[in-house]
Amino acid sequence: LGSLLGLPSIRKTVHNLADRFCNADIMGIETEILMVEERITKAADKYLKRFDPPSVAIFSTCSYSGFAAATLQRYLDADIVFCGSRNEPSISCTNAIKVTSLEIIEEAICEQAPDLVLGSTFERSVAGNAAFVGLTPPIRGEFRLSSKPLAGTEGELVFMEDILNACMDRQQRNPAK
Repeated sequence: LGSLLGLPSIRKTVHNLADRFCNADIMGIETEILMVEERITKAADKYLKRFDPPSVAIFSTCSYSGFAAATLQRYLDADIVFCGSRNEPSISCTNAIKVTSLEIIEEAICEQAPDLVLGSTFERSVAGNAAFVGLTPPIRGEFRLSSKPLAGTEGELVFMEDILNACMDRQQRNPAK
């Protein structure tokens, strides 16, 4: 799965802009990206010292799914066992399958038995004992007074923080797995 978001894409975009605009100074952005990568890597390594990489089922739009899959593979060596897209998968999401039925979602989750499910309230309702992280609306049962960032450095930090906390909580609830 390709990623249209995420730190590698930010880095590539910034370098392209610098080339286009007379070698503009991008050191500040590059430094920020490196600091974020270090923070995430340190936290992910700490998690992986205690627990195995998670198996993950992702349900969202194609671009969000690609971002989530690439990020989870990069930092947690996650096994993406299923990727369901709410829209028609593009070339960047070649492994995604268009899924719009709760029955198919439930079947995929039961069949794959992932450690972690990313999606909406619909997926949470059939996630069973899997850890869950809301990735796409609707997310019911929570107050949302502002938008959670997903893109950019803060978005990647928030996303990985949610993932690590959900996975750790699941491990503590179900220590046998």
